[in-house]
Parts: sequence; structure tokens; C-alpha cells
Amino acid sequence: MLGGLACADDAEVLRSAKELLTAVKAPLEEFKAVQAAEASEQSDFLGRGAIKALEERQKRELTAREREGIGEVLNVAESWLRDCLMVSQGVGDLAVNSDASVSVAEMAAVIAPAAAAHALEAVNRARRRITYNVSPQLAIEAMLFDIREVLRCPR
Repeated sequence: MLGGLACADDAEVLRSAKELLTAVKAPLEEFKAVQAAEASEQSDFLGRGAIKALEERQKRELTAREREGIGEVLNVAESWLRDCLMVSQGVGDLAVNSDASVSVAEMAAVIAPAAAAHALEAVNRARRRITYNVSPQLAIEAMLFDIREVLRCPR
């Protein structure tokens, strides 16, 4: 997806951000079902205060898992961009994303080190924004727009 950002219009960038977050949240549906079953099972034995505490704990666990998934997305983006930088500088043997070698090679052929550094900084900004409780959707969207801008003018 990152390799195609240079040609993406605004709607496609927003769609890509939504797809990324949907992919992050998909495994959480099963976890939510387990949590609901646990809450239902224990609701007969717990008082209101204990049920509220259980629900709050479950919400924190769900949020932590979602943030973990978003962190993985950011790690993948960072890794791909790092590989583009490495290949562009002639040290492709340090690249780790062998499954994306074609898109990495295509981008490495046109990206300058400064542009790659700006794209990597966009990932780091998204990471910081999320730690400051900015909406993950908004942080990912801003990151993708920033990366697209760098990829459109890679020199």
C-alpha cells in the first residue's frame, strides 16, 4: 500500500487508512466476544461495582490490544521505508522485507535519503500523536498523507 501512495488521490489515502484500522480491529472482535462471555458469566455473581470494574478492565485490555496492533502497522511502515532507504544507498543486504522487495526496489530507485528520512519522521510523528491520545484514525491518515507527499516528490 505504501508503494502505491504516490499515485493515490485523497479518497484513496483515506480509504487506505480505514482499511488499515479495520485490519487492526478484525482480530479484536473475537477478543470482544470472549470478554462479553466472561462478563455475562460473572454478572450473576458480582455486584454493580464489581461489574463496572470488570467492564473498565476489559475496556483497557481492548484499548491496549488495539494500540498494539496500530504499533505493528507503524512498525511495518517504518521497516518498509527503512528498506527503501537501505536499498537506495546500496546496502540492500540490510533490507528485511524480502516479501516486498519489488515495491522496495521501485521506490528505492527514485527516493532520495532526505525524502526517506522525512517519510520515516512521518511514522514517528504518528507514533507520538497516538501516545498523546490523538485518534489512531487521524494519526494514520495524517501519516499516510505526509508519506504520500514525500513519495510524490522523492528528491
